[in-house]
Amino acid sequence: MIKEKQTCEQVIDSHMKDRNVYLEELNDIIGDVDSTPEQTEEALNELSEFPAHIESFKVIKITLSGGGPADWIEVKVDEDGDVMGMTYHYADWFDHADRKIYSDSYLWDFAMQIVDNY
Repeated sequence: MIKEKQTCEQVIDSHMKDRNVYLEELNDIIGDVDSTPEQTEEALNELSEFPAHIESFKVIKITLSGGGPADWIEVKVDEDGDVMGMTYHYADWFDHADRKIYSDSYLWDFAMQIVDNY
């Protein structure tokens, strides 16, 4: 029998819970007065080596409508000011959806005019 691959939406909650448990266990070792210095040092090393990569970027939010429903564009910009991507958001009461904006759309062109003058 072939097992069907789960989507990210189906597994994200359990994966996030597992990450949280792992970090909590490390924190407990570090904060426990009964931990040996070796255990504490090992936990601190694991914690410092845990991130695979750390990056910094800025998000510029361009609000198109403030509510009832709301929509906006988020532009992700790297440290050099280069646009990394854009996302269109639409939100109504207790509901939200977003979509990637492609560079061949007028939404992209519109946002780029604002970002260039920001």
